[in-house]
Amino acid sequence: VGFERGNLEIFKVSKVFFGGKIADNVGGFMNYMDGSVGGKIAFSYELGSGYAGVSTFMQDDFGPFSGMEFYNTGLYAPLKLFENRKGTNAAQATELGHGPATGMQAYYAGDVFYAMGGAYVPATSKHEGLDVGSDVIGIARIAVAPTFGDWMVMVGAYGISGTSSLTNSSLDNTKPKPESAKLLDITREAFGLDAQVEGQIGGMSTVLTLNAVLHNQTDLYNHDTGLRVDDFDTLFTDGDHYKAGENSAFSAELQVNPWDVLGFKVAYLHYDDEYDYRYTAAASAAKLVDKTDRDEYSLGVDYSFRQNVRFAFEYTYSDYRIDENIQSGQNHALSDSNMYIVYAMIGF
Repeated sequence: VGFERGNLEIFKVSKVFFGGKIADNVGGFMNYMDGSVGGKIAFSYELGSGYAGVSTFMQDDFGPFSGMEFYNTGLYAPLKLFENRKGTNAAQATELGHGPATGMQAYYAGDVFYAMGGAYVPATSKHEGLDVGSDVIGIARIAVAPTFGDWMVMVGAYGISGTSSLTNSSLDNTKPKPESAKLLDITREAFGLDAQVEGQIGGMSTVLTLNAVLHNQTDLYNHDTGLRVDDFDTLFTDGDHYKAGENSAFSAELQVNPWDVLGFKVAYLHYDDEYDYRYTAAASAAKLVDKTDRDEYSLGVDYSFRQNVRFAFEYTYSDYRIDENIQSGQNHALSDSNMYIVYAMIGF
């Protein structure tokens, strides 16, 4: 109501997964969620002291690193410590590790060294006219994970760069579809650093993950109108995806398990959308403030009742960084907010 932002959501997300071995050295899974179907197939073989392979994937929500990623730093949406992904993880808050993606990755994982390279298109087969050809966005990942005593320490870097051409009618979720298709270029450029530390403190299993999205920029170009958008505006609507703009973020997440079945976790997120709305040239937006810059602090508890039954409770306090002294006219301060999440997962 008005500028009040509170809401209650029950059964926000439901997913069904089917997976397993397909043949020797080949495995995969399919998932169904809210009218969309996705999945991936991975081929691997032994190479030296590690393994190498190729993975193809099509996902509506898991992002461009869906092919092969096994660190809990948020680049791959399912691998994260908190369910409140946007409030606790930099890669998820910036949408770098989330959203639709269809692509292929080649990878090598040894005892200490990991490398991955590939390409993707920011769409799935449900978007009409999807063409995975030369118009793809490159992705790369490299990491080293040495062991020091009982501790595993991973330090990695990742990057995305390229332009993919799609039509607004294929990407727009509105119905009916636009009468005429307009070709759009989606250009993405991003890079960052991440780290993960695993071990034991006083006999308690401990995991620390860090992620710093140093640069994440998306530009949109409309071939029909010659309009280029590189700020907070959009050329079309598709939920939270395909927004032009630039952001950066840093996150730190820690989980300690006093017992195997019970874990306590904390997180800190610093987010900056790298755009000062006060100085936009658009007259209609001249009085807007940078409403998305924030610091978020989270607490959580995980309880694994059985190996396939998990419960979690999470709380996040959002501190929005707005200087009320610079506001005028129709500007309104965003009050700090609280989010509570109760989560249950049952695997069959």
